Amino acid sequence: MRHFKTKTSLIGIAVVLLLTGAALMTLKQRTPIHSGKLILQGGKNMESYEGNEEFKSRIAPFFWVEHEESFSLCLNASERYKRTLFSSRSKEGFRGNGDDWASLANVFLKEKAPELDEAIEFDPETGMFCAYSSDADALAKFAIAFKDACEDDDLIQDLFSRAGTDHIFDEAAMKKAYEDLVEKGLLPPRE
Repeated sequence: MRHFKTKTSLIGIAVVLLLTGAALMTLKQRTPIHSGKLILQGGKNMESYEGNEEFKSRIAPFFWVEHEESFSLCLNASERYKRTLFSSRSKEGFRGNGDDWASLANVFLKEKAPELDEAIEFDPETGMFCAYSSDADALAKFAIAFKDACEDDDLIQDLFSRAGTDHIFDEAAMKKAYEDLVEKGLLPPRE
């Protein structure tokens, strides 16, 4: 998938936030978005998403990180959030890790928010889901819409039915690939 890129520094910053005890609570209240700007209750435009408690509560348990030139939406994969959803396809290899969340988020992005596709990238790790962008408004719009989708059980189950498992480690395929490389003389055999 073209959206999976390595941005170790983003993950490192997100892990630091987790280790410092960043905790958010869920607020079921809808926050409207108009003309690319998040509008808070009371009609105020936001200058910063990171410092806004209403926004942070709105997207919890996902959390927002602002970097010098980009923005991240993250989720600690050890959260119990939507565990039942991922368990429904555990025989296919889904565990609810960062890669699984990225696969689900990618289906959501393609089908429900294609206008944001060029602005949003994913950089999952086993322990964390991370979406990032240089466009704060696009990422905030994605964050709210994706969180809303996650709270709609029928919708998220439908989207998850199309999430791919191309990121799941296939031990048998790896063993065959290794044996093929040994046979071609490109790798030494195991001792």
